[in-house]
Amino acid sequence: MKNLLFVSPVEVDRPVDGLRWRAHLTARALSSVGALTVVEVTKDGGRQGEAVVHTARTPLRRALSRVHPTLPPRVAARDWRPAATRLDQLDPVDLVWVMQPDLVGAGLALPPGSLVVDMVDLEEGKHLGPSLADRHQRRCWSALQQRVFDRADAVVLAHPGEAATIVHPSVHVLPNAVDVAPVPAHGGEPTLTLIGRFTYQPNREAAVWFVTSVWPLIRAAEPTARLLLVGRHDGALDEVSGAD
Repeated sequence: MKNLLFVSPVEVDRPVDGLRWRAHLTARALSSVGALTVVEVTKDGGRQGEAVVHTARTPLRRALSRVHPTLPPRVAARDWRPAATRLDQLDPVDLVWVMQPDLVGAGLALPPGSLVVDMVDLEEGKHLGPSLADRHQRRCWSALQQRVFDRADAVVLAHPGEAATIVHPSVHVLPNAVDVAPVPAHGGEPTLTLIGRFTYQPNREAAVWFVTSVWPLIRAAEPTARLLLVGRHDGALDEVSGAD
């Protein structure tokens, strides 16, 4: 039987959002392959357990992270020493699967074994603005992602378009998914529901694109259809509010 290690940035048994669903389903799939050890390297101290490691972010560390010369603020703001200590205690395995590039890009040592890094998405592309802060983030993420590519035996991404931009001998696409029970059909108007945190820029852009580009086609085919956008938006979706 193979021995596998899954290092997750979130809880694997609480699939309440997209990232946690991805971690949950990945851990479930890996556990069907062999004996799986899970280590959750989280940012907060709300969860306890032998498999949980907290990498704290203090106000001072957060402030200094904005001017770190080589690491993006999200990575530089965390105290990675507890994670390094925990990972150093683990035995060699056949496969190490790390979700998100932060830990590997920060240079932490991992137990011997083939290394798969699930980038999820390319952070560099989320900072395309012209400001100095955006340019700094873009430069740091680009360098960190390259360190991950140089180190990983395989790289995984959620979107095929991003995967196509990566120069690496082993790039794979693992789409985001959820595991839901079948929903019985009901009478009345056909209704589509898009649930998300629309203060998050990619979610907002997806909602606006759907409402402006796809929804008119659906309404043309089914005039009684309804669309519900459910989630916090803080005014970010006012431009499409009430669209037919």
